[in-house]
Amino acid sequence: MTHTSHLKRLLVAAALLLAASPAWANQVLAMANEADTIVIGEGVMGAFNTDASTVEFNVRADSVLKGEAALGSSLKAVYPLLSTTTGPFLPEKDSPPSDSYGLWFFEGDVVSHIRLPRSWVAPRGVSVERLLLTAVIESYRSSVSDEDLIRRGETSWAKMRMSNSLRYAHRFGWQDAALEVVEELMDSASVEELEIALVVGIGMSHDPALVRFGAELESLRLDANRTARIFSTIENSYTPTQGTAVLESLIRQNQKAQVVGLDSALAGALRRVHGRAMLPLAALLLDSPDERAVRRAAGYFHHYTLMAREDGSISTDRRSGDVHPYASAETKAHNGHDTSTSAYAHAEFWRGWWADNQQSLTP
Repeated sequence: MTHTSHLKRLLVAAALLLAASPAWANQVLAMANEADTIVIGEGVMGAFNTDASTVEFNVRADSVLKGEAALGSSLKAVYPLLSTTTGPFLPEKDSPPSDSYGLWFFEGDVVSHIRLPRSWVAPRGVSVERLLLTAVIESYRSSVSDEDLIRRGETSWAKMRMSNSLRYAHRFGWQDAALEVVEELMDSASVEELEIALVVGIGMSHDPALVRFGAELESLRLDANRTARIFSTIENSYTPTQGTAVLESLIRQNQKAQVVGLDSALAGALRRVHGRAMLPLAALLLDSPDERAVRRAAGYFHHYTLMAREDGSISTDRRSGDVHPYASAETKAHNGHDTSTSAYAHAEFWRGWWADNQQSLTP
């Protein structure tokens, strides 16, 4: 399958989702989806139109990723200076994109651009989606060391595009390519890139990213703001898809480390662990110094007893007539949410309940 046909198949499926997504949600995918032609090359011979609303120039097609352009051909390009729909790079009048090398996305002759260093060599033998994501990373890296780009705000835009391009890639069939890039960024010496890799990887429920975050807790490279963003991702997005061993390991690690806020985030992730598999993890969190985490853990036990059949399986049909033998007046009273009962009292009750029932409820 050619690069062009493979990309077309991916983008046709993605187009059904883009209408419901903000334009900035995935800059690369949006730009690639809308483009008739995508090339890598250099803009040459730029000139402003008299109304200063566009700049016209030619782009040399050194490599063609989509469309029918011939290698080495010169493509007419029109760049709208005041448009907000063609990407974040809005060049100043003294810096038209015609002097830039990079990726060019054509809709007719109207072009969007991702700036790349001229020294960049497109990787060979990789999928088109991986190549595009790699280009986004390289665009960000090159902007970090360019004072002119920093002054014009392009570095911030490049970082946001890098993050969003990876974060939303799995929604459009680019998950494998995005995870390859996440793995690469987790080995980066840049804390900015590491944070993006961890947020994206954990948000995609990629267990190696959660393992790496556990290792980073020891290094203290991540400041409080970065750590808080990762906590939020664990709490709201991470779903154990390959068992709960990694989640359990991090809970046990924090019993010693006691990183403030982490237990609560881990307790939030337990919402997405179903049935009996959740109980041993919730039991560990009953010993947390974080009251919010303890109350959440107690709430999980409470909810489980309301739904569990005698064999420990969960009944979700209230009309089924199933008996729920683990529910009692006491279990209902210790729901974790009742603030008239202390978190410690909730924890003490459920520790005893788990000690009595652990053997029969362990798969």
